[in-house]
Amino acid sequence: MSSRVWLTVITVVKDDAPGFERTLQSLLIQDLDGVEYVIIDSSTNPEELPVRLRSSGLPGQIYWTPPAGIYAAMNAGLAAAAGEYVYFLNAGDELAGPNTLQQVRSVLNNGGPEWAYGDAEIVGADGTSVLTPDWDYQVEEARAFSAGHFPTHQSTFVRTKTLRTIGGFNESYVIAADYSAFLELTQITPGQKLPFVIARFHEGGISTTRWAHSLREFHRARVSILQPSGALAQRERLASTRQFLAMALHRSPWPLVVCLAFLVFTLMGLTGVAWTQSALLTLFVLLQGIGGAIWWRMLRPTRSVPILECVGMGLGLGSAGALLCGLVLTWWLAPLLSLAAWLVLIRLRGRSLSPLAPLSRPDLLALVIGIVPGLFAFLFAMRSYPLSWTGLWTGYHGDMAFFEALSTSVARLGPTSSIFMSGFDLRYHSLAYGWAGQLTQAVDAAPFVVLTRLLPLVTLVAATALAAAWTRRLTRVWWAPALAVGLVITGGFVGATFGSVLNFDSPSQSMGAVWLLALSVLILQCLERVNLPWHLVAVVVLVAVLTGGKVSTAAVGIGGLLMMVVIGLARREPWRWRALAVGVAALTTSVIAYSLLLAGSANSGGLGLFTLLDRASSVQGLNPVVTPRGIIAGVFLLILAALPRWAGLVWLIGDRRSRWAPETTYGLGLLLGGIGTIVILSGGINDLWFAVAASAPLAVLSTVGVANAAVWLGDRGRGRMKFAAIAGLAISAIVCVVWATGSTGIIGIGWRWIGPLLAILMAVIAGFSLAKGINKSTFRAASALTIVALVIAALPARFLYGVAEPFARPQPPASPVLFSQQTEFTATLDLDGQTGFTDTQAVMARWLRVNANIDDVVATNVTLTPLVPALTRLTTYVSDIHMQAPYGLAEDLPVVQKRETESWAFIDSPTDDSLAPLCAAGVKWVWVDPRRTQTTDWRPFATIAASSPDAVVLRISESECR
Repeated sequence: MSSRVWLTVITVVKDDAPGFERTLQSLLIQDLDGVEYVIIDSSTNPEELPVRLRSSGLPGQIYWTPPAGIYAAMNAGLAAAAGEYVYFLNAGDELAGPNTLQQVRSVLNNGGPEWAYGDAEIVGADGTSVLTPDWDYQVEEARAFSAGHFPTHQSTFVRTKTLRTIGGFNESYVIAADYSAFLELTQITPGQKLPFVIARFHEGGISTTRWAHSLREFHRARVSILQPSGALAQRERLASTRQFLAMALHRSPWPLVVCLAFLVFTLMGLTGVAWTQSALLTLFVLLQGIGGAIWWRMLRPTRSVPILECVGMGLGLGSAGALLCGLVLTWWLAPLLSLAAWLVLIRLRGRSLSPLAPLSRPDLLALVIGIVPGLFAFLFAMRSYPLSWTGLWTGYHGDMAFFEALSTSVARLGPTSSIFMSGFDLRYHSLAYGWAGQLTQAVDAAPFVVLTRLLPLVTLVAATALAAAWTRRLTRVWWAPALAVGLVITGGFVGATFGSVLNFDSPSQSMGAVWLLALSVLILQCLERVNLPWHLVAVVVLVAVLTGGKVSTAAVGIGGLLMMVVIGLARREPWRWRALAVGVAALTTSVIAYSLLLAGSANSGGLGLFTLLDRASSVQGLNPVVTPRGIIAGVFLLILAALPRWAGLVWLIGDRRSRWAPETTYGLGLLLGGIGTIVILSGGINDLWFAVAASAPLAVLSTVGVANAAVWLGDRGRGRMKFAAIAGLAISAIVCVVWATGSTGIIGIGWRWIGPLLAILMAVIAGFSLAKGINKSTFRAASALTIVALVIAALPARFLYGVAEPFARPQPPASPVLFSQQTEFTATLDLDGQTGFTDTQAVMARWLRVNANIDDVVATNVTLTPLVPALTRLTTYVSDIHMQAPYGLAEDLPVVQKRETESWAFIDSPTDDSLAPLCAAGVKWVWVDPRRTQTTDWRPFATIAASSPDAVVLRISESECR
């Protein structure tokens, strides 16, 4: 052992025993001859580090000092140092290699420089590593070091005497004292560059989390030490500003949030929404997102949260929390509660939220891949959803008026009371529409504004952010987030349609996809070392809104969770009890929500079990022949059409390293749920909602499988993967052409049915052909390349089938072998099922919204459709019997028919007797379609308050109701 102490290594520790252990292990493999080790401990438990130091066998001296900041501790270490040089390797930092100190000693021995520095490896919050950037010392010095480049203390060695001469570290700086010391050293002599990497440290310290404050301190240090003047001072200020802006784009969430908010605001305004309403709606969603982001960052304050994950989980949790809060009090209390919790639990207790990891290039690529085509789809869909028109417009989806009325119903009356029949219930998955209704009421937005403008844009942003962020959690492959987002936004079935995750015609499907993605991220985080009770609160909130908002989506999510629980318990996985707790909480919440919101309706929603009638394969034209066996074959082919987007999960299941991972077992449950419902359920296309819902989280897991396959293939297989991807795109196009030939149900005339089978066969052929020559297992390489081809084939499906649909051979009339007779659930007097509405009806509805009280009840002879409650937002005596009868309570069905008879009786023949039941129910107004009655005068029982050629609004005479 050398008597000369050439180096003192100083480690500063505060309540970071695991980080200290990592630093110890890094030092143990070094040549420590002539090296002194000093530890400055400010931990709350001063007895822990000595035990760890003794067990390591590393000689060292520990000094305990009261917590006074990192630089006070580093100065204490400097004061205790006996070595010729001093080096700071704080808790969690590691030397780059086993010979690092030996290499440094060879340079510093025999009259070495006053100080020397090398490169450092920075490990990002997402696990990726980069070296500190190369920089020219002389060039930087000429610019007053204003570019922000300087050696880190983990890679700098300084003569102890020299560092003491400049006063050590200036403790007036909270973050930049090491930078200040560096600038002081430059005034003595330039440092010597060491031609090797010195250390490795993890990003996420105070300079990362408080980057804005650090940049201000850097500027202060330059001004006070270097004292630049004239043109140099101007360049320094300009460089400081430029550096601040660049860092803000990278590390602050606000530039991204502001850009996304501006995008939503602008698109709403450009598509017909009043600019004031656009601004208010954007602001309110922003408040919800901020509240959700605070909530998410409070759940696990010790783990850094990527900015994109914060945006996605903020919108997911924020919208769900605001919705549930709004059912009891008012929605805007939810973000305020999150803010209050942050102030009380975090700020007042001296703690902090979880740090934000910066926005990476893969994140930005995923945003572009998701949002750009999503916006094109949005603008294309808006052709069918104008907010104003002249004459009759029938372009809206047939259920959109029902959804609009339902949104008002949930926001005003609660999730079970019906706006379609005053005083009675409606059992429907309505909570997703309640979110829209609450925002509509908050700004008094025009009908359909939130459902057709705001909701699609918000779900596009949220789904993109969640899919990309979750993928980044599971894999470090740079292109994986973009692929996952593409599968969610533009992906679909191969050889079949109705596979879109974000569906403009089903707002509940889009909201459900966002909530399920958020729930998936939350479930998997619950299995880590987190505060589980607080996480379970978030699980309960998301499961409640999912069950009440889109029960099919909730069903597949809980199915995936239960599969994970069962496998975890069977294999005695270390996370099994956490999974069980989450499963019990989710299942209990779902059962309660279902019982309160959905159970008891007169009809099951049109779904059948184990029947060949009304099969989705029949609607899709996938049955090879019009026979029972042909339908069974069609069901099998529909499953094949759905599989390509999910194919990457096969790799995760097949790889023993990922086979039993919780995300894989969760995905297996989703997969079986999606396939199983196609097999056992029938309902036209309603039975496909389960498979479509499963496709959102499965798109992420499938992408992770593809990424893992790519890593396994290695550099030699990278070129083959590109060809497999090209083959996948070609397969998608070929199958789309086959799909366009249509299907008549007879082999050889229309080949649509063969498309899904053809896709699988072509992908297998491509995979085995491309696997030749790879020096790995041929079968496994072929499997990997086949999976790539299949997944990529699903990528452009939504676009391709949209383009091909106008050119496709029309489907023939439905055969009775395939379909049951479609009849109304109950007989009605109103036989006009016209789903469109006119501009003059909209004017009459606007007049009624202005002049009626919010609680007034309206009777109408438009009883088959939701026209009146959708446009007026008032509760009707009875309307939309098409939906009220099957989704109301079974015992209410006679009342539905009775009320329709009473409404028509008064409008057709106004008398004391026909008016009496309306008066008893508190009816104040009557909406009359004059084309459905010959009566034109209702005096003295009612007077005409407003009229148009197709809508007459009557005011009931109060004197006649007494």
